[in-house]
Amino acid sequence: MNISYDKLSSFISESLIFSKNVYDIYKMIDFIKVDYEHVFEWYWGTAVPCLLNGTMDFFIATDESINKIVGIAIVRKMEQKICTLFVEPNYSGKGIATNLLNMTFEYTGTTKPMITFPDYKLKTLEKILKKYDWSIDEKEFKEYNNRFEIKCNVKKKHL
Repeated sequence: MNISYDKLSSFISESLIFSKNVYDIYKMIDFIKVDYEHVFEWYWGTAVPCLLNGTMDFFIATDESINKIVGIAIVRKMEQKICTLFVEPNYSGKGIATNLLNMTFEYTGTTKPMITFPDYKLKTLEKILKKYDWSIDEKEFKEYNNRFEIKCNVKKKHL
């Protein structure tokens, strides 16, 4: 397994590669519509246009041996917010999330970017929260999915 890391914005000038990656990333994260029903609209109507205008970037981990994206971090620079962080389950525990997070820290200028996630994912993310000393600042009930959304690092600490 040979994992490479890139900023998706670096492929904008290579339209076929860029377009394929944008589509493959959406296929990879489509399942989150269970938690965020408007993920399709957000991805295609907000995230991709923000990627194109430079206010957001997508950090990708690709398994070069099979030419497949296996991890993603979608990040808003000015808000210093991680919108999406996902690593394929078969690649979990291999340092991919750590490498993606390090890229987001450099991009946002903080080791405490804001991140939100549904409450049931807290157990999965506990190691990351502890490793980076991220604080849970708020919990907000979301009626559309009958869950609490956890917000971390609302009060950011810069590098």
